[in-house]
Amino acid sequence: MRHSLTAAFAFACLLPAAAFADADAILADAARACAEQDNGVFASEGAVRQIDMTGDGTEDTLVDEALFTCTTAASLFSGSGGSMIHILANGTQSSFLVQGYETVRWGNTLIVLLALGGTDCNTINANPCFEALTWVGDRFVSVRPAGE
Repeated sequence: MRHSLTAAFAFACLLPAAAFADADAILADAARACAEQDNGVFASEGAVRQIDMTGDGTEDTLVDEALFTCTTAASLFSGSGGSMIHILANGTQSSFLVQGYETVRWGNTLIVLLALGGTDCNTINANPCFEALTWVGDRFVSVRPAGE
């Protein structure tokens, strides 16, 4: 349950940089959490993508926990609030609790669109709301005030 609690507390906010060293550390943590659930077997097929998130021409890593599975705990990595995505870019980690995401290009800028639960927008969780992120300098920015 430790992993589910991590997701519950994140609520689409940035976690501290370097919470995980890399995608392998995220996968290892998830595999450990699954094994702790009655020796479950973990799988992560398709969960790790390489994409230039910062626009610097270098591939960054996106880890999508919605694609994680555990044979003994169906809801270990996802729940009604969504699941975590982790973006590892330029030595930083940004993690978000999302119900889904898309990346789109606007000219030379990559925009990460996050589908959030309504509670992130001061309504009930069933009402969807969205956030758009872009990479500026050394971090993702949004119109959302810092710390929300």
